[in-house]
Amino acid sequence: MRQKSIVDIKEMVKTVAEVHSIEIHFIFALIEAESNWDQWAVKYEPGYRWAVKNPDLNGFKCSKDTIDGMQSFSYGLCQIMGSHFYEFGYKGFCTQLLEPNLNIEIACKLLKWLKEKWGDNPASLYAAYNAGSVIMVDGQYQNQENVDRFMDIYNDNSFCSNLQNSVRFFNQGVEDGSYIDSNQ
Repeated sequence: MRQKSIVDIKEMVKTVAEVHSIEIHFIFALIEAESNWDQWAVKYEPGYRWAVKNPDLNGFKCSKDTIDGMQSFSYGLCQIMGSHFYEFGYKGFCTQLLEPNLNIEIACKLLKWLKEKWGDNPASLYAAYNAGSVIMVDGQYQNQENVDRFMDIYNDNSFCSNLQNSVRFFNQGVEDGSYIDSNQ
């Protein structure tokens, strides 16, 4: 699978978000906050403990410990937990979440469900997305630091218009799918 350009990803977001009635700007900010637009981002979430039992691997063989462990990682642009892949009825290995269109699709399905449960306040919706639910402790979200970072991105009016110009995004002129590294 080749690295997708920012233009391709933006078009995917627009198409999928519209189908699920999710604000496009919200998804752009979520991707920025969760993966910094890195479709290959994978992160182990050591506190995550909600694995789907006996998921359908579509004929592939794998140990229970491996499958349970894979569900404790977040994958791709929207950092979707492996277990969500199975919860939404997908089959095979949850590493398929590294495919941007599928990743965005599941993120939008999850956000739609969370929106029905927690409402459409952007801070609460992101808190639920990031932590699994809205948990308040002393008047703050349990994951307040993450929510603050997301809200800074979400509230930045120049954020969406500057996406194409940012050097941290993918170089659309490179044929081999490589990208610009802003640390160079």
